[in-house]
Amino acid sequence: MKDLVQKLNIKPSELIRKQESEYKQNYKGKDLTDDQWVHILVQNPKLIRRPIIVKGNKAIIGDVIENIDRLL
Repeated sequence: MKDLVQKLNIKPSELIRKQESEYKQNYKGKDLTDDQWVHILVQNPKLIRRPIIVKGNKAIIGDVIENIDRLL
């Protein structure tokens, strides 16, 4: 997960699907470290924004079409 976040060039908290009820009930408003967010994402993969497209040493979150165009 850390490698993926590095390829995305974002903080782990930016990978969170904030509309998910699990996020709202358990994590919203909490001040967590990057390592804590990585652990949460590994334990709760449904909280990860998707799709994620990896090409070489770069990756994008494909929920915005323009991001896909930039990568390809």
